[in-house]
Amino acid sequence: MEVQRILYGNRYPGYDPVTRRSVPAGEGVSVQVGGRWHVYEKKPDRWPSWLMEAVERDKARSGAGGAGPTTPVAPTAPNKFLHADGTLDFPYDPAALPIIKSAPGARWDPDRKKWTLSVSLRDLPRTLEVARRIGAEVAAKLLAGGEGLAQTEGL
Repeated sequence: MEVQRILYGNRYPGYDPVTRRSVPAGEGVSVQVGGRWHVYEKKPDRWPSWLMEAVERDKARSGAGGAGPTTPVAPTAPNKFLHADGTLDFPYDPAALPIIKSAPGARWDPDRKKWTLSVSLRDLPRTLEVARRIGAEVAAKLLAGGEGLAQTEGL
């Protein structure tokens, strides 16, 4: 299997396919395989052999004083977009749902069939992190630090 990146300490909750248990954020290992992210518990004795080999290769690449694994960034896709009002356009992807649900103010609108995320000034950094993680393009207004959002929130 082609392991593209390893991130020690998963930043998002996930499901370990080996132990068949939920893995809370920060209590496992995230692995990108073939463009999809997988989470495993921090129990190397239960990891698949290909994962152990990838960990060893990653350690050898980074060396004793190296920077270590890189932070994952999903490639942007033209059909994933976070609008300035917080609505998120993206095709159904069951692997992205836990990440989206972890965003501040994440709500599913069944009538519009879209997710809405909080873009308040307080929540904007986390919302942008979620958009980056799923590979969504982001409205320029949000990237500019949410200029003009304070007026819409009544701050």
